[in-house]
Amino acid sequence: MEKHALIIGGTGMLKYVADWLSKEGYKVSVAGRTQEKFTEAFGGLPAAERRITFIQTDYNSSDTFAKEMKEAIRKQGNVSLCVCWMRSDAVNSFEWLISYLAESNRTVQFYEVKGSRASREIFTSSTINNLKWNRVILGFKRENGLSRWLTDKEISEGVMNAIKKGKELYITGEVEPWDQRPG
Repeated sequence: MEKHALIIGGTGMLKYVADWLSKEGYKVSVAGRTQEKFTEAFGGLPAAERRITFIQTDYNSSDTFAKEMKEAIRKQGNVSLCVCWMRSDAVNSFEWLISYLAESNRTVQFYEVKGSRASREIFTSSTINNLKWNRVILGFKRENGLSRWLTDKEISEGVMNAIKKGKELYITGEVEPWDQRPG
């Protein structure tokens, strides 16, 4: 059975994850709002390397998001890995996605990507039916007495490490000291 990865946020900071998974043999579906950003991120890949398809959707509209995700998964096949970056105000779409993927007839590794504030939350990895829920927390870097947020490449490398290591909770960068976060 072919491995299928779904990436929410894959035309921005997770584009390197999408590229890596396609090279690892996954069929990759990237959900995003605009075709232009997808083309900018992946349009230069040779056709032989392009195992990445685009799902044009906006998770801020939960009904439309659910409809478009169902259709895309029907066409591309059941998801075995999902990497998800959604803003915190997209609760309805996030909850729908978790519920829908949990009902799959195959095991789904789900990696939720969250900002540094999530390091203040209690997280316990859980299994919901066939969905194994993991979390990647994005921190910051301190260099020469200054702090900065992670680059897209550093974020992707952190997510890739979490997947390779099968980590339930993975922090990329630093989250402490809290008062050293970039402004």
